[in-house]
Amino acid sequence: MKGFLSHYTPSLMNPEDLEAIFVQRDRLLNDLLENIENSILTEAKHHALLIGPRGIGKTHLISMIYHRVSANETFKDKLKIAWLREEEWGVATFLDLLVRILNSLMEEYKDPNLEEQIKGLYSVSTEQAEQLAGHILKQYCQNQTLLLLMENLDEIFKGLDESGQQAFRAYLQNYGFITIVATSQSLFKGVQSRNLPFYGFFSPTHLKPLVLEEAIALLANIAKWRGDQKLADLLITPMGKSRIRAIHHLAGGNHRIYIIFSQFLTTESLDSLVEPFMKTLDDLTPFYQSRMQFISPQQRKIIEYLCEQRGAIAVKEIAQHCFISPQTASSQLKQLREMGYVYADAQGRESFYELQEPLMRICLEAKKRRGTPNQLFISFLRVWFSREELENRLEILPLEAIFDRECTLQALVEMKTSDDPNIAALLRDWNDAKNQAQYQKMLEISENLINTQNSGMAWIRKAESYYLLDKNNECLLALNKAIEIEPNKYDIWIKRGDLLDGLNLYSESIKSYKTSIELSNNAFVWSKKAIWEAKHGNKKDVLLSIANAISLNENDPNVFYNLSISYQMIEDESKALFYIDKALEIDPQNDLYWREKATILMNLDNEKALICAEKAISLNPESSNNYVVLGIALWLTKGKEEAKIAINYATNLSSSLAFIGQLLGILGAFVESIESFHKSLILQELPQSLVIGIIGSLSKKVVIKILNSSVNRDSCLKDIQSMLEIYAQHNLLDNLSGGLVETIKVINEPSTSDHTAQAWLEMWQNLAGKYDEFQVALNLLKIAVEYKINRDRRVLLQLPQEERQILEELLNPETI
Repeated sequence: MKGFLSHYTPSLMNPEDLEAIFVQRDRLLNDLLENIENSILTEAKHHALLIGPRGIGKTHLISMIYHRVSANETFKDKLKIAWLREEEWGVATFLDLLVRILNSLMEEYKDPNLEEQIKGLYSVSTEQAEQLAGHILKQYCQNQTLLLLMENLDEIFKGLDESGQQAFRAYLQNYGFITIVATSQSLFKGVQSRNLPFYGFFSPTHLKPLVLEEAIALLANIAKWRGDQKLADLLITPMGKSRIRAIHHLAGGNHRIYIIFSQFLTTESLDSLVEPFMKTLDDLTPFYQSRMQFISPQQRKIIEYLCEQRGAIAVKEIAQHCFISPQTASSQLKQLREMGYVYADAQGRESFYELQEPLMRICLEAKKRRGTPNQLFISFLRVWFSREELENRLEILPLEAIFDRECTLQALVEMKTSDDPNIAALLRDWNDAKNQAQYQKMLEISENLINTQNSGMAWIRKAESYYLLDKNNECLLALNKAIEIEPNKYDIWIKRGDLLDGLNLYSESIKSYKTSIELSNNAFVWSKKAIWEAKHGNKKDVLLSIANAISLNENDPNVFYNLSISYQMIEDESKALFYIDKALEIDPQNDLYWREKATILMNLDNEKALICAEKAISLNPESSNNYVVLGIALWLTKGKEEAKIAINYATNLSSSLAFIGQLLGILGAFVESIESFHKSLILQELPQSLVIGIIGSLSKKVVIKILNSSVNRDSCLKDIQSMLEIYAQHNLLDNLSGGLVETIKVINEPSTSDHTAQAWLEMWQNLAGKYDEFQVALNLLKIAVEYKINRDRRVLLQLPQEERQILEELLNPETI
C-alpha cells in the first residue's frame, strides 16, 4: 500500500515512495553507494559529509542510502548499519556517542545480548565504560564493516568538543572498520580547521538547491506517485513551467517547500492558484518559525529586516537598520549564507543580500497584515500570471473574494510601476546555470529573458552562452544585437569587449573598451582597459590606463582589484600587492580579494600566502576556487599530502567536470584528469576546441605517469586503453604517440629494469599496434628496449638515419 508524503521526516517514508519522488541527485547517490561498497569489500574506508540547509533533502538522501544498502544481499554478512537520526541531541562525550551507536544497532538488529551489554555500561566508572563500549562495538561488528549514518554532525561535534573529537578520530583510525556518511547545515570548525582532528577526514558535498527543471520534475514525480498523470503531463508544458517558475522564484529551490506545495496542487488549482498557495503559506509558517530558533538573536534581527524588504539590500544598509557595524553585519551575513538563509549578489563595490527563500517573509507578513493584501501573494501573482491573465481573472472573480480581488488589483498596479519579478527569477536561474557550467541551459534562459525583456544585457547573456558553447558566429550576432538595442550603455560595451577578446578579435575588442570610455569616462572602465592591454603586452598603454583609473577612482575596491591584476600581468608584484591591499582596506570581507592577495604572495612569501588563502576560506567556505588557492599554498608550505586535502574539498564543491579535470591535473592524476575533461565535452561545459587543446597538451605527462605506475599491469592496461580511445576520438593519436616516444628517456634510466621496459613495449604493441599513428613510435620504442637489454649499438642501425637520429637524442649520449 502507498505510504504518506512526509514534509519534515522523510525517514518515516517507505523506500518505494522515496524512490518514486527522487530527483536531482542520482549521480551523487551512485557515487556514495559505490564508495560504501568499496568500504565494505576492501580495507579502504570512505567518509562523506553532505552539507545543506534545512529542507534541502539531506534526510531523504540518507534514507535512500539506508534502504539501498540494507536491501543489497551481497552485503548481508559483511555489514552492520547504525543510523544516528536528527534527534541525537544528548551527545556530550565520546562515551555518549558510543552508547548512541550501540543503541542504534540494538534497535536495528533487536539483539537481546547487545541490550544486556549496554545495560552493563551503567554499572562501571565513566573511564571503564568508555573503554568497554568501544570494545563491545568492535566485538559486535567482528569482521564486518559498520556503516555509520550521522545526521546533524555539526551538532554532535559541538557536544563532543575537541577532546571527544580526538577520541573518536583515534578510535576510527585504530580499528578501521567504520565508514561514515554524515550531514550538516554548513561546513563547521570541527572539519574545517587544520588544527582539529577531523580536518580533511570527510569528503564534503554541498547539496545544491533545485533549479526550475528539477523542481518541475519533483512535482511531476509526486503527481505520478499519487496517480495524477494528467497533472504530471500538464506540469511539463510551457504553461505549467511558467506557473511553477512563480513558486521557484519564491521558494529558492528548497525541496521541502515543493513537498508541502504539492499536497494542494491539482490540475484545477494550477490555474486558480489561491487556495493551494494560501494553504502552503499556512503549512510553512511553523517550518520557518522553527528555523528562526536555530539562529542567534542578532541573526534573527537581520532576517526580520530582510523579511520587510522586497529586494536585495546592501550590507551597509542592513548594518544601519540593525544598529550594528558593517563588519559585524558582514560576519553575520556570511554565517547566514552558509546556513542557507540568505543569498549574496556582488554588484560593483558592494555585496547585496536577500532571503534565499522569499517565502520566509510569511513569518512576519502572516502576523502583521492579517486581513490586508499580502505583499508576498501580490509578488506571486505577478510572476504566476501575465497582465492579460490578471485582467481576465479580475473580471471573473466573485464579489465576495475581497482578499483575492485586492491582491490582483495591486499586482496590476505594480506591473506598471516596478520591476518585473520574472526578470529577477530568470537572472538568478541564468547565474545558477553558469555556476554549474550548464551552458545550454544558460542559452535557453537567456532566450526567455529576451522574450520577457528585450534588453541589450539580455542579448549579452545570450552572447556569453553562445561563447561558452563554442558557437562563435552566433555569439557575434548576439553581441551586435545587444549594441543595436542599447548603443549608449557603457557596461554593455565592456561586456562586448570581454567576449570579443575571448574570440581573439583583439582590434574589435579594444574598440569596445574605448567606446565604453567615450560613453562613461569612469575609473572602472579604465581599469578594465588596463587588464586588456596588460594581457596583450602594451606596457606603456597599461600604465596610462592605470593612471587614468587612479585619477578618476573614488575608492571603488573593484577598481583597485583590477589595477592589482594589471600589475601582476606586467610582473610588478609590489604594486599588485599595494592595490589589492587598498581593495581590502575598503572591503575586508571580500574573499576574492584575499584569494588574489594569496596568489600574489606565492611569489613573495609562501607563509603569508597561506594565511591569506585561509582567510578567503573563512569568508567563503563554499568557493571551490578558494580551496584551489589554499591547496597550492599548502603544497608550497606543508607538502603534497596536505595540499591534496584542500584540492579534494575543491573537487567536491564543484559540479563541473572540467574544473575537476583541472584539479586532478594539479595533483598529477593525469589519466583521471583527461577522463574528466573528456566527459565534460558531453555536457558542453567549455568550448570544445579549448578542451581538446588541453587533452592534447597532457599527452606526454599522462604516458609518463602510466609508465611510472606500471607495476600494476591490469591498471596500466586499463589506463592505456582508456587514453587510446579518448585520443582516437579527438584525432589526437599523434600527440599520444609523441608522449610514448618521450618515455624512451625513462626506460633507458638504470632505475628502470629490463623486465619493466620489455613489459611496457609489449603492452603498447598489443593495444596501439593497430593505429598507423603509432608505427614510428612503436618501432623507436622496440629498438630502444633492445638496446637497453643488449647494450649493443648495432641494434640502432636497424633504423633509418632520420629515426636513428631521433632515438640517439633520446638516449643518454654517454651510454651509446
